[in-house]
Amino acid sequence: MFVMHQSNPHKRDGRPEFWQLAMQSCPLAGAAHTAFFFIFLLLGSFILAWVNVVSVGIYLLAYRAFKRRNNRLGYC
Repeated sequence: MFVMHQSNPHKRDGRPEFWQLAMQSCPLAGAAHTAFFFIFLLLGSFILAWVNVVSVGIYLLAYRAFKRRNNRLGYC
């Protein structure tokens, strides 16, 4: 189960293993996509390189949301 915060109903404290894994995997995935950016630039695939800029930005937003333990971004 999960515990709802009184001040913000979108913050949850359930499953600490998930938060730990998410906090560790976001920087790793962001670093991998940063490397892909440079690889795609070297290969001349500029569209894929800029798509990876967007994906790194998304990983930064996800890391920020995980750090705040705010998973409201997943409920669209």
